[in-house]
Amino acid sequence: MKTLVALALLATSCNAFAASCPELETQAETMGDHIPSHESGRLTIGTERVAFYSGPDDACKEEGVFVLPGEELNAYINYGDFTSILYINPKNGNEATGWVKTSRLKETGYGIGPN
Repeated sequence: MKTLVALALLATSCNAFAASCPELETQAETMGDHIPSHESGRLTIGTERVAFYSGPDDACKEEGVFVLPGEELNAYINYGDFTSILYINPKNGNEATGWVKTSRLKETGYGIGPN
């Protein structure tokens, strides 16, 4: 019975935490390390898909939203283990914003703005 109660409390706290993803994003925008536009270029690394998150926390993972290894992104903010990014699909021009794990990114040495 104790295990069942503990699991119920854990599920409730996880749902409450996931609901705070917009607040985490706002906090990260204020307190995070902003990346100069001329240094914003990033390349996704690794062999697996790079998951998108709606906020800078594992609880904010967006199911089914990802980019592939080797894709180019533009980074805006580093916060904890996450980086706020913009992805522009090279095939159709569609844009997606979100957060990805910083460990899945490599700086390219260029960006989208002047130095």
